[in-house]
Amino acid sequence: MRAKLFTAYSQVPKAERASGRQALALLWSASRVLTVVTGAWVLLSTVLPTLVVIALGLVVAAVPGAVAHGLGSADGHRLIMTLVLAAVVYAVSLVLNPVGSAIGIAAKARITSDMQARLMGAVSGPVGVGHLENTEVLDRLARAEGSLTGYFPGDAPVTLAGILASRASGVLGCVTIAVFQWWLGIGLLVMWLAVRR
Repeated sequence: MRAKLFTAYSQVPKAERASGRQALALLWSASRVLTVVTGAWVLLSTVLPTLVVIALGLVVAAVPGAVAHGLGSADGHRLIMTLVLAAVVYAVSLVLNPVGSAIGIAAKARITSDMQARLMGAVSGPVGVGHLENTEVLDRLARAEGSLTGYFPGDAPVTLAGILASRASGVLGCVTIAVFQWWLGIGLLVMWLAVRR
């Protein structure tokens, strides 16, 4: 999928390629609320995978004390609290993908509606229909709609947000490992960057 997207993207002349800023500007112009919600989703998608691992690590660390002293002890209460914390963090992480899909659908609907209105205004502006018979104009309209590549402008902002969240989450995971073993964190980061390429 990613190779197909890169191939389609590389065939578009540089002057016509959309940047990440343009994708986010599309979302901002369509809905400021959706832009903020998308930003919050990116932040949670970045942080929660690492928080799940940390919470599960706290659970594992609390097990020996609870086994030695029983669930009624302070160590047992600590185990129960860390289990509840891990369950809550994990549950929230499971909800993130459906929330991201819902944000993507809402963003696509808003952006597509705005773009269709802009395209209608652009093609309705000139007098007559001669411009609608021009192949260059028709090609530009098809590119703007996404019908030539199969990738639509309305999908761009949330897709970009998901990619950014995935990359930031990987870096955060490597930094978390580096807190405990700096050399292991750096090695994982180098390997992760090489694999991601």
